[in-house]
Amino acid sequence: RFGRMVIEGADTGCLQELIIITAGLSVQDPRERPQEKREAAGELHERFNAPGSDFLAWLNLWEYLQAERAARSNNQFRRLCKREFLNFNRVREWQDIVRQLERTVRSMRWQINTEPASPDTVHQAILTGLLSQIGVKDSSANEFTGGRNARFMISRGSALAKKPPTWVMVGELVETNRLWAHSAARIQPEWAESAAEHVIKRTYDEPEWDREKGSAMTIERATLYGVPIVSGRRVHYRRVDRAAARELFIHHALIEGDWETHHAFFAQNEAVLDEVRKLGARQRRDLFVEYDVLYGFYDQRVGEKVTSGADFDRWWNKARQKNPRLLDLRLDEIFETDHDEIVDVAFPERWSAGEIEFEMDYEFDASSAYDGVTVKVPVSLIDHVDPTVFEWNVPGLREELVTALLRSLPKDIRKNFVPIPDTVSKILPGLETAQGTLTDAVRGALRGVKDVIISPDALSVANLPNHLRPVFRIVSESGDLITQGRDLDQLRAQLAEEVREVVAGAEHALVNTGATTWVFGEIPTATSVRAAGQEVPAFPALVDEDETVALRLLPDADAQYESMWLGTRRLLRLNVGGAARRLNDHLDHHANLALAVSPHGSKVAWVLDASDAIFNVLLTESGGPVWNESGWDELLGKVRGGLAAAVDRFAPAAAEILVRFARLRGELEGAAPGSVAPARQDMFDQMQRLVYDGHLAGVGAHRW
Repeated sequence: RFGRMVIEGADTGCLQELIIITAGLSVQDPRERPQEKREAAGELHERFNAPGSDFLAWLNLWEYLQAERAARSNNQFRRLCKREFLNFNRVREWQDIVRQLERTVRSMRWQINTEPASPDTVHQAILTGLLSQIGVKDSSANEFTGGRNARFMISRGSALAKKPPTWVMVGELVETNRLWAHSAARIQPEWAESAAEHVIKRTYDEPEWDREKGSAMTIERATLYGVPIVSGRRVHYRRVDRAAARELFIHHALIEGDWETHHAFFAQNEAVLDEVRKLGARQRRDLFVEYDVLYGFYDQRVGEKVTSGADFDRWWNKARQKNPRLLDLRLDEIFETDHDEIVDVAFPERWSAGEIEFEMDYEFDASSAYDGVTVKVPVSLIDHVDPTVFEWNVPGLREELVTALLRSLPKDIRKNFVPIPDTVSKILPGLETAQGTLTDAVRGALRGVKDVIISPDALSVANLPNHLRPVFRIVSESGDLITQGRDLDQLRAQLAEEVREVVAGAEHALVNTGATTWVFGEIPTATSVRAAGQEVPAFPALVDEDETVALRLLPDADAQYESMWLGTRRLLRLNVGGAARRLNDHLDHHANLALAVSPHGSKVAWVLDASDAIFNVLLTESGGPVWNESGWDELLGKVRGGLAAAVDRFAPAAAEILVRFARLRGELEGAAPGSVAPARQDMFDQMQRLVYDGHLAGVGAHRW
């Protein structure tokens, strides 16, 4: 660290100051504070303090010692040091190291500055060696958050202790009763960003189009060892992904026209596109291809470095000198007029949803409860179906579907879009490229027709005629009907247990049961099983069997996480003893009496509840569930070593809850005048919602 500081001092013209400071930091502090004369020593040492920096105090102290050493004999200087609580030997050591460093840098032909450097320059040079020891002050306290989630306070002897700044760097972190920072200085976060470019981690939000700038923008955040030094800075997305920024520019600016421009080609192209839209609406053609061709038209012609309106203007001013018609659209380039409608495309026999394909049936009978499209879904795949995909229905019904949606709008909104067929003709082509839910896509498209706010509740596929909403026929692995309906979420909830049983019952080498210690080898976070002729994702997890632990396959990652936690906790309790005995030691006479009215009903139930909560804490502090034997051995050692301290830390509060609950319950159950009886009943109900059978693990020990 000190070497890095000295090198930076040479590069930035503050080498003399950095030699003095780093030499001082490398020896034991010569400023002594004997316990019996602590106040007197403190007053003398405060002469050298510098506002906002403990590092500059080294320069002040050095300058004073050099002046006094020159004016005194060796004995006189020694007596001065003793009188002013300065350790003479440490001062000599400091001086020796300074001289050694000066000789070294001169031998390397580095220039030692003769004019004093500015404090900011000195601090920026020091910062290069303390990148992992910066901190930002909490808004509600004098505590700082530092690198790798360290939390520290400025030591009382620091010049910054009374009025800590927002940002600091510290020369040393010492842990006694807590983590204390020694040798601190105020810094600016911009310094850290400049000095630590090689270790900064940057993250970016999803890009958003900015019409005024004619560019895709994003929010940048930067952290240095976990300390946020940049938050919420708006930057051009080309800094993150130039290719994606170019795609967004073509999409939003050149195709959608969402930018400020007066180029002649753009007005000409809009006129051509209007002609295409009218032709498509009249012939009811699928315009998705036309959009793709339109993108390809600009992609092939616009310069590769164009990512914004400013970039485009610079590029186009040169490009149009050679070919002023380069970006002029022609109808025959972007619109296919002779393609035939293919029935298999409009009404397919199989429906692809991601990597999974489903068989389909059609029924055209208005009197049937299953009129329309029916999708056959094996029960093992029901959790892997995205219902928003099916909202769009098949292409052959898309126009009728959108028309029905618009007709279902409330009258005061619907009147803005009459005649409905014309509006559908306008928005239908754009819907072919839309993502997400059908209703959101239609709402967005209608905003493009007329600036009317349409609430999400105003458009709902639930209001559509039955034949425009697919039927989901849920079948067993053998193809037998289990149930069917049009609400996929309702079917999922109804069949959740069956889905779990299908996945758990699949044959797989990982499945194991009846374990009391780690016999599972390496557990993958995800695998797959063969179901309904397709590979279905499955998620292995430990399962709590009360007296033993099993390894089973679960249908989704959420179920895996919950089960893995409970299974790991059970396995720890089977292998780490002593919790019950130690918890029992914390139950005094009053707590034991209080157990009689506790919602747990018995001491055993209370001990089990408290144990679960404490093992939850230990599991959290040890990093959570593990997935292999080496991780298990490490986790087991941590929990075994921390159990006693954790019980002693949390059990007193759990026992106190018993006592307070019993006392409060006794008071509330006492006779009360009629006028306050409702209030007492309300308090009693609230108390029972706070303290119930299993509440200790339910709320977590850290909240007791």
